This record gives sequence, structure tokens and C-alpha cells, in this order.
Amino acid sequence: MEPWRPSASERWVVVNLRTYEEVSEAVRNGVEFCCGNFVSGAPRPDARQVPTLALNAANILSAIIAGRSTREIAEQFKADTALSHRLLQATRSAAFALNRPLDSIQEAVTMLGARELYRWLSVLLMSADSRSTIATALHETALTRGRLLELLAHSTGGAHPAEQLFVTGTFSLLDLILNIPLEVALAMAPLPAQATEALIGESGPWWPYLASALAIERDEPAKLEAACSALKIDLSTALDLSRQAREWAAQTIGLLRNRETERAVARP
Repeated sequence: MEPWRPSASERWVVVNLRTYEEVSEAVRNGVEFCCGNFVSGAPRPDARQVPTLALNAANILSAIIAGRSTREIAEQFKADTALSHRLLQATRSAAFALNRPLDSIQEAVTMLGARELYRWLSVLLMSADSRSTIATALHETALTRGRLLELLAHSTGGAHPAEQLFVTGTFSLLDLILNIPLEVALAMAPLPAQATEALIGESGPWWPYLASALAIERDEPAKLEAACSALKIDLSTALDLSRQAREWAAQTIGLLRNRETERAVARP
């Protein structure tokens, strides 16, 4: 039996989908908008060829989390020409302010700083594999989660590191983005124990941050109230920060698309 597809003159919305696999199937069949209370459907395969860019970005992120020196981090960048080029592009505005080109990859790493490298590498990791039919939607959702956790960390007085909570939020969808088990994704870039507790065990001091993001996505008011209570923030504050996070993620995805288009045009 042939799969159903809308005609060229029809525009369809699908609701109450349960898995990302169902969303992917709907998009392939021409549906313009889908939504639902998503959970992971089919188990992720045990192994898959992870894009080199994602693997190297994860390795460098792991080195930053482990507190490696600037020189060691720069050496890891040098091992990947494409990643080094992107780093220099990311620091182009800083180099312009200096009125001279940066002398080395190490200077670029120093210029960007560990905190900004956390965010930059996480964004890069999210966009490293675009083969999925819903890749952009997953990337945007992951970045929204990361940004929301970061904003919540600032809003709650900085008791927990905002940059690491950003990574925790983005990594919450890394298994779907790279199509590998979450445990394998986390092994690529070992995170602090609090992050693993939140992502795998749905527990620990960082869990209320992630629980807030999930409750807002799934429209679960009771769970959102419980998470906000644990974080000691107002419900209205969490919702406002969520709006800011969505706007930031959409803008970031737009910038990434523009840069990819520029790179494609620049290729001989």
C-alpha cells in the first residue's frame, strides 16, 4: 500500500504524535507542522558512524570540562582543519577589534574563552549531522533547552554553572540528533556527575532545570510548578525565560544556515 501524502494544494497539520520517528515519517510525507508529547520510540542502534566533526567537537568539549590547558585544547583543534577554520571564523570579530589577524589557534582559543567555547562547541555538535528529516527541528529544540537551562541558572543566583547546564540541555537530545544511544553520546564527552544524573536518572541537583524545560515543551503545568518550586523561581519567570530561549535558538539556527550557505557558495 502506498503511503498517504497530501496533494500539492493541501496543507496539513498533524497533532498528538508520540515519537520522533512518527514526526520524521510525517515530514517525509509532506506534513508542514507536527506536534505531540514526544518520547524516544525505537531503540537507538548500538553503534553508528558518528560524523568526524561531532566526534572531534565532543572530544574538545570533554577536554574543556576536564580543565585541560589552553595549549592542549589548541592542539586538539589543530588536528581538525575544518574545526580550526570554524574557530577562526568564530573569533573573526575579536580579531577585527584587535585590528590584526590572530597569530595562532591557541590565541583564538584564549580569545573565545572557556565559557564561550562551551556554548560554541555545543551548538556545533548539535549541527554536525543534518541527515535526519527533522534535524533542524531537533537542533532548535536542543538549543532551546540548553539556553533555557543557562538562563535559569543565572536567574537562580548562579549556584550551578550556567555553561555546563547549557551543555546538559543540548545533550538531552544528542542521542536523537546523532542516532546513537544516549549513553554512547555521553561517553563521547563525559559530563559532570550532576549532568549525567539529570540526563540518565532524572534526579540530582540539576534535574529541576531540565524538568522545567521538558514540562514547558510537553505542557505539563503540575510538573512545571514542581520544578519551579525546586528552583525557587516564579512560574511566570520560567515561561518568560523559555520565550527568550526559543527566540535565541531560532536566531542561532538562522545564523548557522546562513553560514552554511556562504560556505557552499564559496566552494569552487
